[in-house]
Amino acid sequence: MFSDIKDFTTMAEAISQKDLIFVLTRYLSIMTRIVETFGGVVAEILGDGLLVYWNTPHYTEDHPIRACAAALAMQQALAPLNFELSECGLSAFPLSVRIGINSGEVLSGTFGSDRKMKFGCMGDPVNLASRLENVCKAYGVGIIISGITYDAIADFSFITRKLDMVQVKGRKEPTVVYELMGSLEPGFENLDNLPTSHEPPPVAQDTDLDGSYETEDDMIKTFSRSSKDTKGTRTTRKSNASRVSECFLQKTPSQAALEALEESRQSLSKLTSFNWTEVYKQKMEAHKATRRSRQPGGISNPCSPMPRSITSRSVIKNFTSLDPPDNDKLLELSRRYEECLELCQAGLLQEAAELIEMLLVDFPQDKPTIMLQEKFLCDQAQFGGPLI
Repeated sequence: MFSDIKDFTTMAEAISQKDLIFVLTRYLSIMTRIVETFGGVVAEILGDGLLVYWNTPHYTEDHPIRACAAALAMQQALAPLNFELSECGLSAFPLSVRIGINSGEVLSGTFGSDRKMKFGCMGDPVNLASRLENVCKAYGVGIIISGITYDAIADFSFITRKLDMVQVKGRKEPTVVYELMGSLEPGFENLDNLPTSHEPPPVAQDTDLDGSYETEDDMIKTFSRSSKDTKGTRTTRKSNASRVSECFLQKTPSQAALEALEESRQSLSKLTSFNWTEVYKQKMEAHKATRRSRQPGGISNPCSPMPRSITSRSVIKNFTSLDPPDNDKLLELSRRYEECLELCQAGLLQEAAELIEMLLVDFPQDKPTIMLQEKFLCDQAQFGGPLI
């Protein structure tokens, strides 16, 4: 998984460095907790972005489900986080995140130079995940998954739609991409029944970096492993990692988002090098004073760093949007969009045009549908006019 903040460069240029560190620290603290809740490993923090992987060093069969659940939780955490930042006067740049997810066989292990090494993954699937995060920008969506990941989660209660077949930079073969739109969250109760217990791969002991390996294969086996090497005989005995993972997966994305918000707030409050709580209070009080000066006699809503502490229920609903989304509308949008896409791909442009227009009446802000309409008009022009 690759994630990135939309328009982060513009935001970094517009706000002060102290405010930038304040926002990034809060954001990354929340997102890394969400990832770890669903069993992910944060490989790198790339400025405002995250590189995350699953299924190593311990093999778990349900890693595509974990990744998708984590991505949804990350998106759901943005609404309360943006409300929290708005109370500090940082509402000019609400955070929006793009996420790309791919599944595949990679080489994982310890890589680097003779002076510095790190544990990570490399391979074409990693590169494709990065490209899919960039594709989110073109389609105006939050999460894009590859066809391989889609096949792995197809029987689970995620809401997805096929966007298109795209040619990403650096790859010769086209890639089918899907938008991950949401989940029917009650389905997450069944995650504890998934087969997740496997023996971890053997770990090499007493190895060093002095080059004392008989062959290159011996060195590769020592410092890395392919996912093929771990598909051994399944065992009924569950490791500690599997039991913890099973417990984690009983949480819905929204539950994980709220817990990450609270846990990161408490953790940041304990920092000795950066008095986060004091800075937060100062920013909030300064923003309240500014609002009072602009609106004499006005009373601002009392709030705390956690949205759940707001006294008005309507404020929670309006500003955090942690109530489940309208899954019926998401399912309808997914179904109707895919019908339009199939008609376009089959060359039935007139029928597709009618369905697209009807779809835009009900979902006028849906950018993938707008792009599909533009593509249809381009294809129509190539044929010299409307098809009848």
